[in-house]
Amino acid sequence: MKAITGLLLSIFLGLTTTAFAGENPLTLTVNVKGIEKQEGSIRVALYDQTKTFLTKNWLVGKVAEANAPEVTLIFEGLKRGNYAVSIFQDYDNNEELDKNFVGAPTEPYAFGNDAFGIFGPPSFEESTITLSETQEITINLR
Repeated sequence: MKAITGLLLSIFLGLTTTAFAGENPLTLTVNVKGIEKQEGSIRVALYDQTKTFLTKNWLVGKVAEANAPEVTLIFEGLKRGNYAVSIFQDYDNNEELDKNFVGAPTEPYAFGNDAFGIFGPPSFEESTITLSETQEITINLR
């Protein structure tokens, strides 16, 4: 009897823990517009920490062919939270945002909220969207 009671108690505790701690995974759909040259690829990265923003240590990244004026990338299985979005069109598929001799980008790029930095990229906070439910956003390449 103790074994059955213990089993039922552990099942109940497991179910209640899952019910309180578990969240339904969310989906973020990112529509990238303003693709003037249909060549190379579109690279989108999501960051959940300031310290990794604009590094290769993104939380999740996706790549799509730049074969139309607009491309849609879908990120599934995300948790509620804040995500900074970084995008660029990789004309030569070298997996890096190419820059000129003074460090200015030579390939189109964009950030979440269509944020734009004056003397460099916008901050993590300026590029961040808050995901509290499944959401669709549109960002324009520059």
